[in-house]
Amino acid sequence: MGSGGEHLYFTAPAGSRIRNSAGRLGWLIDIRAAGGYVVAAGSIVRGRRYRETDLSVAELPDWIAGLLHDEPAPSSRADFGPLLDVVARRSAYVAAATRGELETVLAAKPGSGHRNTTLNRAALALGQLVGAGLLPEGLTTAALAVASAANILPTHEAHATIRSGQIAGARSPRRTTLEGMA
Repeated sequence: MGSGGEHLYFTAPAGSRIRNSAGRLGWLIDIRAAGGYVVAAGSIVRGRRYRETDLSVAELPDWIAGLLHDEPAPSSRADFGPLLDVVARRSAYVAAATRGELETVLAAKPGSGHRNTTLNRAALALGQLVGAGLLPEGLTTAALAVASAANILPTHEAHATIRSGQIAGARSPRRTTLEGMA
């Protein structure tokens, strides 16, 4: 992995409802589940190449699945369907990345102390796509604002976090080939 961390891959139990999260299991542990994505071997981020390590997939232990199991999110919290439809017309990859980041922001639990950090990471990741010309900035800002409002973050705090994350992300545009991903 480019940051020096490690990716571990698991299959989720049948019928489980596990969503993307950051810090839910512990400090610096991010979960990518349905709708999530990871940057994998061969990708170059900030000049560092991700290298392949063990790509074996194990069954997720029940005790971890129990900690990650979520009830379905209320559909009234935020409806990103129309936005994602617009993005998907350009690229299925970008739509999946956008959906994953928005779901991660929605999944950040109030009182966990991670909501602002999660929003910042999402804004940075989507800012990289904006910087690469793959997403419109206004659309991304609006979607992150809706997700953060649904998660009851104070508006002024969310706005500053989104702006900061997007600026940082745009400085390091995502480099990817989208051939075959549209």
